[in-house]
Amino acid sequence: MKTLKKIPGVVQIIRNNELNKEKRTKIKTYQRVFIAKYLRENGYTLQEIGKLLNRSHSTIIYFLDIYESKLKDPKFKDSVYEISLALGNNKIFDDPEIQNIKNALSTNDCEKLKKIVTEIYNTVTNIN
Repeated sequence: MKTLKKIPGVVQIIRNNELNKEKRTKIKTYQRVFIAKYLRENGYTLQEIGKLLNRSHSTIIYFLDIYESKLKDPKFKDSVYEISLALGNNKIFDDPEIQNIKNALSTNDCEKLKKIVTEIYNTVTNIN
């Protein structure tokens, strides 16, 4: 597999978390879904991901299909948090409201601050 060197430590993360084993617990499945999506976004083929996770390419397609729906499940995020940190991928934990607050705290521009605070207020109160 020529792409295995693209992401340092990915094989070790998979082995340490036993994602290439037959365990079918919800946590392990969530972790496989997450890592399949991550690897696909980083140029791995379906076959390469399947080989790493000891799954068929059709299972990997299924994982990729259900990824977006799993993001809404707090248990999914809890299950993949450690792997996400190990891979340096925290974007699924970025909340738009948190980003707006970070922007507000880092600006010295009053007009920009007013706009950000308005966005936060509208989000919190569900006003469009």
